Amino acid sequence: MTPRGKSGLVILGTLLIGILIGALGSGALRQTRRHRFHSMPPDMRFLHFVKRVVKPTPEQEKAFDAIIQRRSRQIAEINEQHETQILAIFDSLRTELSSLLTDEQRVRLEERLKQGISQRIKAKVAELARELSLTEVQQEKIEAIFKQRMPGREIGRPPSPGGPPDFREHMRTQWEKIHAEIEAVLTPEQREKYQDLKHRHRFLFGPESGPHFHRGLREPGDTKAHPKPGDRP
Repeated sequence: MTPRGKSGLVILGTLLIGILIGALGSGALRQTRRHRFHSMPPDMRFLHFVKRVVKPTPEQEKAFDAIIQRRSRQIAEINEQHETQILAIFDSLRTELSSLLTDEQRVRLEERLKQGISQRIKAKVAELARELSLTEVQQEKIEAIFKQRMPGREIGRPPSPGGPPDFREHMRTQWEKIHAEIEAVLTPEQREKYQDLKHRHRFLFGPESGPHFHRGLREPGDTKAHPKPGDRP
């Protein structure tokens, strides 16, 4: 092969490698963005999606964010309420099945439930480790707190007498204890970041105390419920 031909092959090879690296880099960037989007709490995903579609002008942005954030908090609240109710129903289902199942079936169910809870705990600890730069010792302590306090960790315990509302209160109590015990493990700087993290990821880190948007999605100070879908204005 002539020197000119060899040079052409080298240039072609370099070009192909560059195209391949560019494609891989672009794919990795898209994957990172997709993962970041799906790891957001639902209210933040909603805000991000609407803002990307509407593309508000600089003059609109402040008022736009205020409106979307207020409504996205309502969406997060509804998600929290539904998750709590589903957990309460599942808790009662577990108890009712317990009297029906054989010992072998009950063990299989309990083991599978424990695996699911263990996965949730590991995911939460990993999230905190990334956000707060936790040491290994802190991660072990926080994982132990979750294992002791995590709502839903009890297998086959009797359902709450009042159903979902009492179960919701049980969850709130457990999460308050979890937050307090985790903050005791953190440094002052980490504790400040954790407070911000709880505010941004309230759906991931348990329900917060405070007023809720119940039937009709009432606003603070609003005595009239907003119309339901399908109602005439």
